[in-house]
Amino acid sequence: MESIRFYRRIQNILRDRLRKSVELNKSPSKAVIDGQSAKTTEEGGSQGYDAGKKINVRKRHIIVDCLGLIFALNIQPASIQDRDGAKETLLKIEGLYPILNLIWANGGCRGELIEWVNEHFDIKLEIVKRGDDVKRFEVLPWR
Repeated sequence: MESIRFYRRIQNILRDRLRKSVELNKSPSKAVIDGQSAKTTEEGGSQGYDAGKKINVRKRHIIVDCLGLIFALNIQPASIQDRDGAKETLLKIEGLYPILNLIWANGGCRGELIEWVNEHFDIKLEIVKRGDDVKRFEVLPWR
């Protein structure tokens, strides 16, 4: 556990220096949260069934800034809904970034998560929607 704290501290120092080098505040004002299913190794750890992809995997949720630098990471079984994984990840940044006021998310985070964020944080959670006719990967504005 001590080594994890050590690496987090190094990551935070490097991220803060990089943001400063491009003339950004240490605290982002905007961020993106997203979840992704990822295969595990044979020795695995906790995993769950991702019904959308029909496979047993883990799900990782991350919060990144405009440079793609990670501010929070959370790994859990894929059976956890995006909105629940997002809640756990958002709790990891609670009170750490004073000027953060907007987080963009995908459609999996709509509904009750928006209400939950409004109740627990002074941050707006904005859903960036993909077009109904999109059938393949497409870069979305702000995400």
